[in-house]
Amino acid sequence: MNGKIDYELEASHILEEHNIEEASESMVRSVDTNKGITWSHNTYELRNAHAALLHAEIREYHAQTELFSAIDNDLLDARMEGSHDKEGIYGFDNPNEIMVHKKDYIILSQEFFLDSALGKLKMFWLRYGCTHTSCLLYTKTGKLGRKQTQIAKIASTGWYNEIIRLTDNKELINVYDSERQQLSYKINGNIALLKTATVPAVKQYDMLEKQTINKLIQVQDREKRLVKILDQQPLAVKEQVNQ
Repeated sequence: MNGKIDYELEASHILEEHNIEEASESMVRSVDTNKGITWSHNTYELRNAHAALLHAEIREYHAQTELFSAIDNDLLDARMEGSHDKEGIYGFDNPNEIMVHKKDYIILSQEFFLDSALGKLKMFWLRYGCTHTSCLLYTKTGKLGRKQTQIAKIASTGWYNEIIRLTDNKELINVYDSERQQLSYKINGNIALLKTATVPAVKQYDMLEKQTINKLIQVQDREKRLVKILDQQPLAVKEQVNQ
């Protein structure tokens, strides 16, 4: 019973701090159906939809932040040029004042998306007991597809990591850190596989090919190509060619 009370108490705190009532209600009803009515009730489709929306909102917050910085830089340039207090021309508003209004709007948008993302991060962890990235990147084979590789790269960035840390949930952060390290391995592994798939396998040169290479050495416009070929070969082969 105490566990149930603590669980609901934590949920109520999240709702007090963040405006995510609708998303929370959706998570609660799906999970409670699974746990209270029948374990055969599938929560994965809705869970993954919440995970995808959460990822999108984190990206949107970052995009809003970059836009804010761009406008802020433009305003700074205008002030340095002394054009920030010029009056509008032919009835049009001062373009710098318009930028200030846009900046103020973006601040409100930033606050909305950050609040929504943080609240959903906390609630997602509480209701489903896992990170949203683990849901988006799960595959039966363990190999990431093209779309998942893109998500993994974004989820591994520093700015994404900073947002996760704003939750102040140590357990969530620790699990995410561990998953983030695994993502790095998977991403690098995929890149290695891609190179293997696009670069021909290294082969041993026979005497005829060796003669061809020796002729290529005399052609200046193909020197770079030769170097690339030799760099792919075992040391013994390169020594033979240089003799």
